[in-house]
Amino acid sequence: MISRLLIANRGEIALRIMRTAKRLGIHTIAVYSEDEGRPLHAMMADSAVSLGSGSLRDTYLNIAKIVELAKTHQADAIHPGYGFLSENAEFAEAVEHAGIRFVGPTSTSIALLGNKVAARDIATNIGIPTLPGATGSSADILALAATIGFPVLVKPAGGGGGKGMYIAQGLDHLDSLLKQSAREAGAAFGTREVYIEKYIPEARHIEVQIIGDGNGKVIHLFDRECSLQRRYQKIVEEAPSPSLSIDQRERITGYALALAAHVNYRSAGTVEFLLDGQGNVFFLEMNTRIQVEHPVTEMVTSTDIVEIQLQVAGGESLLISQENIWLKGNAIEVRVYAEDSERNFAPATGTIDAFAFPVEPWLRVEHAMRAHDQVTGLFDPMLGKVIVKGSNRKEAISRLRQVLGQSFLHGVTNNIGFLQYVIESKQFASNRISTNTIDEIATGYSNNQLLPTEVILAFAITTLTNNSTQPSLLQKVWTSFGASQPMGRLRFTHLNDSFEFPISLFRQNSLTLELPDGSHSATNFVFSESKLEFEKDGERMTLFFTRKNWGVYLTFGNRNYRLEYPNHLSDGEYKPRPIRLESGERVVISPLHGKVLSLSVIEGEIVEVGSTLMIIEAMKMENLISSPQRAKIGKVLVSLDDQVSDGAELIILEKI
Repeated sequence: MISRLLIANRGEIALRIMRTAKRLGIHTIAVYSEDEGRPLHAMMADSAVSLGSGSLRDTYLNIAKIVELAKTHQADAIHPGYGFLSENAEFAEAVEHAGIRFVGPTSTSIALLGNKVAARDIATNIGIPTLPGATGSSADILALAATIGFPVLVKPAGGGGGKGMYIAQGLDHLDSLLKQSAREAGAAFGTREVYIEKYIPEARHIEVQIIGDGNGKVIHLFDRECSLQRRYQKIVEEAPSPSLSIDQRERITGYALALAAHVNYRSAGTVEFLLDGQGNVFFLEMNTRIQVEHPVTEMVTSTDIVEIQLQVAGGESLLISQENIWLKGNAIEVRVYAEDSERNFAPATGTIDAFAFPVEPWLRVEHAMRAHDQVTGLFDPMLGKVIVKGSNRKEAISRLRQVLGQSFLHGVTNNIGFLQYVIESKQFASNRISTNTIDEIATGYSNNQLLPTEVILAFAITTLTNNSTQPSLLQKVWTSFGASQPMGRLRFTHLNDSFEFPISLFRQNSLTLELPDGSHSATNFVFSESKLEFEKDGERMTLFFTRKNWGVYLTFGNRNYRLEYPNHLSDGEYKPRPIRLESGERVVISPLHGKVLSLSVIEGEIVEVGSTLMIIEAMKMENLISSPQRAKIGKVLVSLDDQVSDGAELIILEKI
């Protein structure tokens, strides 16, 4: 039995593992980086130890340090969670050699299956269909790419999560993408090995959850659909897959069991497949760890995957049999990311000001957020997960729409509104989806700079009242609207545009604004913590808000809005957009917080539209900064390895 468990991870997965471990009476030991401060997972553990500060290689990817800490604090087991070192065979071997139980597969199994190239070879050898691909050195891959046929997908061999994955449309781009993928893979997984596979554009991503005990017994917990992805990272997952026929389900679960049995697999693992438009199934890879999306499987099979992992790591045989695993209902998970869905899902940073999710018996919300936490570029941008269960898929979708409509997160740009837009789409409701669907849906979720009347009214109410129906006519409020200006006009800015509207009526529980399309009134205000309700044209409106010294965050529909007082002092959150100066110069602005990984230009150089100016690394992914026009490089304002903030000036372009 395991008595003391060190969790070599952070955030929501660390808390998820703790929850089960504590229920089983296991003492939990958290690790954390000094750069995180004192994160929630460290506070919730029975004890916590510091990994020190520095890069991920110094902290969460530091094998020697983690193993030494486990020995010092008498841990008899280590759970790696997902990401970081979870699929690193060297880490698992170091844990085993230290006499500590590894809550996962053996190091041998990880070496065989956790490496995507080795897993492909095994699958091929035991008769599981695979896509055409190429492995080896960059020269080997370049030589074989033409025989596979473009487009091809470049993938890291040592890990998943969408990191380091790129589509190469031709040989001229493949070489640079191989190098870029290798850099990202080295930073995220500790190995630079990459390979390519034939890219299937209109396909579905299906995976099978398996669990083995290392004693010859392997079972599956059915399948999940994970087709809705951006940047090759899943954002919506559901169980079971609504796309499989009975025959296809039997086929892929059979493939998954055969692969796991071939290596006498121990612990939880996921075997991933591609389903093409003709119904053909191809093996993609095996993830030798617990998955982000494991809760949907737990909800429809009434299992606790972490508990089973701990049991088999402790030397027990599987206590459940395949015939006792039944599917009941449908579950859907969405991942909440700190990212801008309107700017190609660029990672976002900032301070979490406020958030709220509803509470329901059929709902799981898993996160490690606290108000005032800083979201930096050090880690993956996922903030949490929202998981619902219904008696069928239709009810699960309805419940998820309800939950997302009652949720908000202010302070950091996030994708909650976009997730709501996706779940409400006809494509998702009718299951007409593929791995390209998110890009198609994102096109419809374009930046709408028109402010809804409801948002303007809510801004007026939250600014001119104090969580009551009574007007708060303090002079400082009106001063913030323009110093000594007379009362009766509403002034604010939104997306750098200024607005000013007359207030024709403002009294207890009633407000009327004169907008360009006429008079609009709000009545019967009701405040409840961060929620505001009022009546407009006989209809009840609900919005969420967070007051700040600069203005108000508002959530309405499936979007967040930031409305600012015109004369506020910046709190550091203001981000300029690229501006054209009178001299004809243009400032290239950083779209995110990160590290300057490479500089591709020098001062005086002529660049074309789309030319790469630099690469900024953020949240273990590389982001290319391109020139918006043909121009001359006037001045480079940053240096290699500089840390740049979201909105920082990078390069001045001169008009030619």
